Amino acid sequence: MATIEDGSVDQTTIYKKHISGQGNGLFAKQDLRQAVVVLNAPTPSMVALETPKLSNTCYQCFRDTETHQGLVPDAAEQVPELKLCMGCKVVRFCGKVSKW
Repeated sequence: MATIEDGSVDQTTIYKKHISGQGNGLFAKQDLRQAVVVLNAPTPSMVALETPKLSNTCYQCFRDTETHQGLVPDAAEQVPELKLCMGCKVVRFCGKVSKW
């Protein structure tokens, strides 16, 4: 797991803060430019898409059918049709790297 203490988090741009009743979070010390790495984690430990993105973004690789951007190396290529999760019937998967 990535932590501030092990150097996985860039402490020059973000800091950890506890919010009463909500838990710990990471906050920017300043405005950040697009694509700045602030956390280097080998795999995400928790993810959630904003509600408007649920219909056009793969929940596994985060490739967006509109922008064609995502977390996988070939994210620039055309995103296949997203298929609705048969379990929750909320999130969608492109099938490219999805294990669910």
